[in-house]
Amino acid sequence: MALEKITSTDVWMRLVNTEYDDLSPANLEEKFKYIYLEETGEVFEGELKMFHSSEAKSVDPELTGYDGTALLISEGEEEELFVINQGTQSDTMIDWAYNVKGAYLGQTVDQAQAARDFTNEAKSHFAIDEEVKVNSLGHSLGNQNGTVTGISDGTYDSMYGLNGLQVSPYSQYKYDFLFADEVRKEFGLVNEDGIYNIPKEDLVDFTQEYFKDSGVKIHQVISTDDPLYGITERIGLAPMGKIEYIDTNPELAGIKTVIDDIPEDVLQEFVDLGILYAKADADGGIGEVLEQTLGVNYEYIKDLNSLESLGNWYLFDQEELDDTLKAVDESLPPLIDKLNIITDNSEAIFGRLYEEGYITEKQKTIMIDEIAKLAKELETVQNAISQNVEADESGGFFDKIKADGDLIMDIVKVWIAFNEAMKNIKDSGIMESLGSIVDSHSINELLNAKAGGNKSYIGKDMVLTSNRGGGTPIKVNMSAALRLYREGTTSLEDKTRYLTDLEKAVHAEVALTYLERRSKIMSEIGHIEANPKSYAVLLEEHKYPTYKVESARVNEIINPLTNADLEEVMIEMRKSVDSGYIYLNTYKEAITKLFKEEEDLLKLFDLVREM
Repeated sequence: MALEKITSTDVWMRLVNTEYDDLSPANLEEKFKYIYLEETGEVFEGELKMFHSSEAKSVDPELTGYDGTALLISEGEEEELFVINQGTQSDTMIDWAYNVKGAYLGQTVDQAQAARDFTNEAKSHFAIDEEVKVNSLGHSLGNQNGTVTGISDGTYDSMYGLNGLQVSPYSQYKYDFLFADEVRKEFGLVNEDGIYNIPKEDLVDFTQEYFKDSGVKIHQVISTDDPLYGITERIGLAPMGKIEYIDTNPELAGIKTVIDDIPEDVLQEFVDLGILYAKADADGGIGEVLEQTLGVNYEYIKDLNSLESLGNWYLFDQEELDDTLKAVDESLPPLIDKLNIITDNSEAIFGRLYEEGYITEKQKTIMIDEIAKLAKELETVQNAISQNVEADESGGFFDKIKADGDLIMDIVKVWIAFNEAMKNIKDSGIMESLGSIVDSHSINELLNAKAGGNKSYIGKDMVLTSNRGGGTPIKVNMSAALRLYREGTTSLEDKTRYLTDLEKAVHAEVALTYLERRSKIMSEIGHIEANPKSYAVLLEEHKYPTYKVESARVNEIINPLTNADLEEVMIEMRKSVDSGYIYLNTYKEAITKLFKEEEDLLKLFDLVREM
């Protein structure tokens, strides 16, 4: 039943959190065993084998952005496969692009397909049979990737999600042909884009009903302060399975209350812009995005990366420049209109953030003012572009030069205004204030809310807090304490073994050699004294032919061996080891005294030595 405790306790949550560190197989196994001990109070005696998506032949991480880790965990006769589908990585742009065009809008399902293919390859890699239970563990986007293939393909037997992005009916429509057929029949779709016109509530209800008997057991833990939870209902995502909702930040009402108050037309503008971007990007990447949103030929501008290159383009490629400005002149006004709807509601949006305590009144004012300034400058550029195009078509040479100069000046003004706005926003501290929203998406905040009592988590470590003595609470990093105790005792045990080996080596190399050589010398002395006549030839060297050797006595003093046992040195070295044990035991006793009520705490220190 050891494997059951992985998902019945918080072991799986901490394991998902740890997977983001991209540890080596050996380090991940060690970390898993520490986590298992801390959460269950038992030593995991089994084995963990790891297979990463970077090793897989079926997955192209650079193309899809998918990152996954398969863990075959076994103990005794138990064996299960755990696939961790990693969530969005903050430093991976392809992940964020996928969030828009794939995770919500369903223009691509590359990562869900990658999750399926990687899981199947992992099963082959470990050569496991169909009876072995396969579990999906996922956070954020990773939860959705696993769910998409889980409910459609039966890739997993059980799924566990943390602050997961819920199923997008649009993504499922793109991924699952059978589901797509049923959607077409139910809602009478005549083209693929028609799915975006179906009322969100109706589409969500249909999706949930269709997959309710998929056979996959889904368990989710979600913070009601998580921004993904906040947008789920408004943008039409479909929650699946059994969900445990937790208020991880009771001091705030939750970002959902703010999102719920965003006017529907404003939200729809966000969606429309997202659809436009997603469809264009799916058709041809950034070039197609520029073509469909601004009418710009990407080939004209792809090499513009400095003022010098911009100047050369102006001087030597006037035809390309004029074509680009004309295209932008036609395409920018509708785009600005969409942005203005959002801008016009900035006071309502940031006002609600202020009311709910996420930002200060000063920060609210700065955001509203800076957004308004940027919107005004953008319209100024649009007017300058229109005048430039008009001068190019009907004006004279000097009119064109003047229009070019005005446009350049307006672009410079926008650039300056943008940088000033970013500085003012940064200096206001609003990004730090909004950090609580991001924190509520983290696994740590969930762990801390679930833990309760005197247990909490900092980073990847478990922390206990003691209030003994009535003074300032004392926080003890128990994960670090157990690591120190285990590594310290292991090191001291190694030193003790090394000292024993050294003593044996000294005895073998010095004492025994001394005895062997003394025995050899004494044997030679005995031979001389027993056979003196055998050495008569030595007298011939001194010209005493008339003398005979009757006896011989060897006067040789062999001093006893001293200081060869390195006794003093060994005593000092053993004192050092003893001091180490005293320090560790004092350290352990100090911690256990702080937490006398924790009966199992002392046992943890004993058990960690068995790992």
